[in-house]
Amino acid sequence: MDMNNAVTDIKGLVELLKRYNGFGECIILDVRLRHYQTILEVVIDYIWDETGSKVRANAGEVAEMILFRFGRVQEIHFGNALNASMLAEPEQLNWGMNEIAAMRLIDDPNVLNSYRNLPVIFHQVEIRWENERRIQVVFADVNVTRIPNTPTATSNGETVL
Repeated sequence: MDMNNAVTDIKGLVELLKRYNGFGECIILDVRLRHYQTILEVVIDYIWDETGSKVRANAGEVAEMILFRFGRVQEIHFGNALNASMLAEPEQLNWGMNEIAAMRLIDDPNVLNSYRNLPVIFHQVEIRWENERRIQVVFADVNVTRIPNTPTATSNGETVL
């Protein structure tokens, strides 16, 4: 993955999402709140090779981590959409639960209009899975950086970074 420069604005985020196909099929490794719940960090393992057409040979062994840092967060909505079998047998859940369909900028005016009189411009991003599972974030700032390659290991369904 050729992402040596950090993305620090909404235009850069739009270009990044377009260039990397919304990070489709990539794996969310971590979601965490920071700084009094005003920053949301999402760490994604970019699984594709440099052509973007094949899964990396070392995917699952070495994480190609991308950190999305959304700042001045106004809203976070998380919908897990667990089905009957997931609820009945939670021990069967695995890394596949975190494989996303895509991340996209949605900027829904029905949501964003309530923030239009504030001194900063807000945006809305959605991370969606192939089912109804999703994360939606309303934020003012964004910073996306590549984290150096890191060996990964899983234990009890959790990725160790």
